[in-house]
Amino acid sequence: MVCQQQHPMSFVARIWLEPGDEEERVWRGHIQHVQSGREEYFQEPATLASFVEKVSSIPFVSRRELTETDQGMP
Repeated sequence: MVCQQQHPMSFVARIWLEPGDEEERVWRGHIQHVQSGREEYFQEPATLASFVEKVSSIPFVSRRELTETDQGMP
């Protein structure tokens, strides 16, 4: 197996709850790739994962996928 050196990547993410009536409040977020300065605002966690994948070219693995893999599930 050939071991490739990985370049460190840093991301800064901020997530907040918008003010408003109880029923209308929504979560929002912002993520920035420190090295390139690329950034994106989001409302869905999937957008955060997609951003990390785009910037890093590495598939984002969810906790559920990790759990299923650890348990030998497809």
